[in-house]
Amino acid sequence: DEYCKKHGLSPLRNKTTGEYNSRVNPSTTLGFTSGAFRYLHTLIDGDI
Repeated sequence: DEYCKKHGLSPLRNKTTGEYNSRVNPSTTLGFTSGAFRYLHTLIDGDI
């Protein structure tokens, strides 16, 4: 808990930042998220 507070990793109370930036392209985030999802799932052993 202390580590999270120190590095700003604690969850938000209202779960949203309330910020909106129309210049942010969500497809960039989606691309990185999809890539990470696919890569990490290749690490799962098939014996589940």
